[in-house]
Amino acid sequence: MSAPTRVADLTCSRSGPCLQKVRTPSSRATSSTKSSPRLAKTGLSPRELAKAKNRVRSSFVFGLSSTLDRALVLGQFELYFGNAELLKTELDRYLTVTNDDIKRVAAQYFAANNRTVLDVKPSPAAPKTAEGEAK
Repeated sequence: MSAPTRVADLTCSRSGPCLQKVRTPSSRATSSTKSSPRLAKTGLSPRELAKAKNRVRSSFVFGLSSTLDRALVLGQFELYFGNAELLKTELDRYLTVTNDDIKRVAAQYFAANNRTVLDVKPSPAAPKTAEGEAK
């Protein structure tokens, strides 16, 4: 079993989680499907939670580093929530997440009946011509 090489959680227009993407070097995402119940049962270690919060803080701050980025985010908050002032409290909402919150949400969203696993295999290489190009 190979460990995931990349894990990403994507959100749909700030309306909530809609996709967890896990890439593994093997042909099956077994590490992802086996780690989800562990996350729901035990949550994260204090070090993992601190690391995740540091990444959120860093991403949030660097995401507002330019005037254009700040304007876009303020516009999104006004559009989606009707109040651009909510941006002032957004980071605190993420940083107050507890391990119990993570366990509860993992149990709700990472359930086996709420998952689709795609096993994508590359097609066989096309034979090369005498000039070295694929047919």
